Amino acid sequence: MSEYLLIPPLLNPEEIQSCSPSLANQLAACSYQTAFARDNRFDRLDRTNVFQLRGNVIHEITAEGPHKLRDVPDDDFKKEFDELWEKESEVHYQRLQKDWFPASVPHFTQWPEYALAKARTRKKVKNIIQKIRNSEGERRGPAVEEWLEDPQHNLKGKPDRIETWTDGTVAVVDIKTGPHQEGIKPEQRRQLIFYAHLWRVNENQIPEKIVIENAKGDRFYEDIQESDIDDVVTEVLELRESFNKVAEGNYESLATPSKESCQYCAYRTQCNLFWKTYREDWDGWRVSIIGQIKEIDDVVVLDVVSPSDMINTEVRFKKPDDFLFDISDQIVVIDAEKTTQTEIVKIKWDSLINDTPVVTSN
Repeated sequence: MSEYLLIPPLLNPEEIQSCSPSLANQLAACSYQTAFARDNRFDRLDRTNVFQLRGNVIHEITAEGPHKLRDVPDDDFKKEFDELWEKESEVHYQRLQKDWFPASVPHFTQWPEYALAKARTRKKVKNIIQKIRNSEGERRGPAVEEWLEDPQHNLKGKPDRIETWTDGTVAVVDIKTGPHQEGIKPEQRRQLIFYAHLWRVNENQIPEKIVIENAKGDRFYEDIQESDIDDVVTEVLELRESFNKVAEGNYESLATPSKESCQYCAYRTQCNLFWKTYREDWDGWRVSIIGQIKEIDDVVVLDVVSPSDMINTEVRFKKPDDFLFDISDQIVVIDAEKTTQTEIVKIKWDSLINDTPVVTSN
């Protein structure tokens, strides 16, 4: 059994000038991931996935649909919505094809919970249109997807919605597309309060509520005070400053590997601390492996050296059509599908071998 050895790449990320809520959350989760994301030599690793793209479709339709469909008669609403939905889905499907070429990717109609997501979004858009109509004549309707900036601190962002309720309360609302959203997570709290700060700077109003709305239309609320806004701004500025002060070549010291921060990280194959920390149960129904090729026939047999809880075991998978490695080569397999037999995994269309999309023989 050979020992696993990974020499971390020397990163040269772009310095952070302007900061958004998503960048602040990435810095808070793992600044090493940010370093990869800001070094354009690693752009090839940042591929989309069907869950992300489905969410993008929902988000775009939820943001633009109420404006485009506001005056559509009820009898025509479903037809007009479906056309808008399919047009947006096709755009994202083409992006998936480009990112994963030459793999054969699933059509958007085959994406997980596609029909349910479409039906829920249609209902949500119709409800938003009704809310907009109901708000006509009020002192201010909801602000939807407006760019806001704090030029003093170089912070910017585009909240989903800023609502002014009938009692004068200003609420920052973020619409989440995931089917299992419950409550307000810490990173979502940071995001919403970041937006609250931008609204404070631009409108001289202090939001008093932050709100998460899930795919079913359920809402989760939290009261905030101006001190909460100040605390988040201080945290974001410190995160940015800490990143920009890292000595050249020492970005690996920023790595904070965990199931939460690594599970969907596009750069984890390049991260030494990920492979040293990673366990098989981090990935649910998928698994990633470093192993040395022991046998090659119709089936490839690997001696596993990572994850740590699979060391000294063997894993087998059907050899892909374009498999170009030899016995004794050490390879990285990302996002193979688990089976009921722990020693057998499946290479899927979105599995990677040494960071390269594979064309399976399925």
